[in-house]
Amino acid sequence: MSKHHIHPRHEQRKKRQPQRIKRLLYIAKSQGKCGSFTKLFIRFKLLCRSIIMIHDSPHAIALGVAIGMIVGFSPTVGLQMIIAATIATLCGANRLTAIIPVWITNPITIPPIYAFTYYLGGFLIPGENQTDIYGQLQKIGNDIKQYGFTNMIAKFKLMLDIGAEAFIQMSVGGLILGGGLALACYPLTIWLLGKSKRFKNRQKIIAQLKADKD
Repeated sequence: MSKHHIHPRHEQRKKRQPQRIKRLLYIAKSQGKCGSFTKLFIRFKLLCRSIIMIHDSPHAIALGVAIGMIVGFSPTVGLQMIIAATIATLCGANRLTAIIPVWITNPITIPPIYAFTYYLGGFLIPGENQTDIYGQLQKIGNDIKQYGFTNMIAKFKLMLDIGAEAFIQMSVGGLILGGGLALACYPLTIWLLGKSKRFKNRQKIIAQLKADKD
């Protein structure tokens, strides 16, 4: 068999591999040189790409993202992945796309995100205003860094140490913020998946035309 009949797809993959390697090197170098907000933006782009590459129905993928957004902004650090995967299973959503967004809350983003949800929830559930809530959340974020991936309960206990009243206010604020983002992310994910599918179809047509010419 001739080379053209054996390797149409393999040759295409070989051409793509250097481009993927260059992208990964660029991202790695960028994360080493840039600030924390730029790193978060790069990670967000990687998360979007990983979601687009998942094979499932658009509804299941988008619903998973929406569930992950709601759970990701809840103050259930340590248990978020389990909660997101469980809800996704019960709702018939994609479990992986439900788990990915919960990583939006990590030791770096815990202080600004939960400080915002604390004050947002405080509008609906008035209580004793903790003036140093941001400092407390920074300490929690630093303490969480010391725990391994499997110490889920220990991480959740750190969040509970902030106090029942503050935890409830963050839960309410997180539900409002996460719910609003979930409503926006569902149609956005459907649109991105459709756009990605059309782009892939165009690339397949172009590759097929090139293979036919050869």
